[in-house]
Amino acid sequence: MFCTKCGKPLIENAVFCAYCGTRVILADQTLSNTSPTNNTKSDIRVMVCKACNSNNVIKTDSYYVCQACGTKYEVDPVSGQVDVSGSSVKIDQTKSAQNYLALAKNAYDSTDYEEAEKYCNKLLEINYKDYKAWEIKGFSVMHKAKLGDAIPKETVKCFIQALNYYPQEMVEDFKLRITKEIPSRAHKVIEYMTVRNVVEDPVADHTSEIRVQIVHYIERFDELEKELKISFQELKMSLPNTIDIAVCKLWELKISKILADDVPYPGSSELATITQRATRCLALQGLAAHVYINDLKGNDLNTILRRYQNMIIMATQIAGLRNQKRTESNWTTKDYYLDEYSRNIFIDKIIMYHNWIKKYDPSHRVPTKSDVKKTL
Repeated sequence: MFCTKCGKPLIENAVFCAYCGTRVILADQTLSNTSPTNNTKSDIRVMVCKACNSNNVIKTDSYYVCQACGTKYEVDPVSGQVDVSGSSVKIDQTKSAQNYLALAKNAYDSTDYEEAEKYCNKLLEINYKDYKAWEIKGFSVMHKAKLGDAIPKETVKCFIQALNYYPQEMVEDFKLRITKEIPSRAHKVIEYMTVRNVVEDPVADHTSEIRVQIVHYIERFDELEKELKISFQELKMSLPNTIDIAVCKLWELKISKILADDVPYPGSSELATITQRATRCLALQGLAAHVYINDLKGNDLNTILRRYQNMIIMATQIAGLRNQKRTESNWTTKDYYLDEYSRNIFIDKIIMYHNWIKKYDPSHRVPTKSDVKKTL
């Protein structure tokens, strides 16, 4: 026996073609007409489920039930017939809906978000007002998006639909889940982009991309706040902290640890990589400090000043780098700094960061270039 769609041989008793996935319809699987007064051969037909096209339909009591998807067909009380293509059929797809919801939940719990969304769509074709289907679909769309993407607009639409149909007594629990899962996703994306910029591609400056990403998140948060009446103010203000924490960890692992006293100093190529990563770290710290600079009510001024101080410490560490030269017995420090051009760049950054502090603290003293060089 061969598949009617692709022509490939079918496995014995197969329900689907193993090559193209087409459901197998067997010509000899028939049902007799249900009319109590008419049981002639002319009334025998192949019955195919209207919901899933399966021909595995079995009579149970006064119903015919599809064994593949659970759709229930009721015999028309007037004609006594079951006609799956006609208006005389009353279709009860409750079991199908329950099956699709269970499959969607299982797929979501297994992090198979593509499958979860597929089953939700099938369920919504049966019942457009199923709030759980809208909820699971919304989270699935969000989680299957690339980490570099903001919250998809479709996720917002799904949440709005779910809220429209959610029982009133369950609305707050739904909103609580949103306020837990969306922040987790947002922090994961921002941290991923920060790490990628410092570790994977330190030569290119992706700071502007991360800034755009934060702006996109803020737009989605504003939309969710408006439609779902949920406050994301605390989350908005926490995004710079995610950058700050990630940068500090990266600095410790990728720069400070390498430059520790008990670790030999890097050669010229490694030194170039370190300075590139340091430049990215400083740019990202600047972004963390400035992203909400015009909203000091939500972004504590002391936090901003602390980030400036951290940036001064980081830039000073790089500006004062020395190379080391290997002798026969041990490593000895060579009286050699960064090249003068690179060194001056970091010295200028140090002075700039001091000026940023002075903008908010007029009593702060800004050192001269010679003052900075003396501290290196």
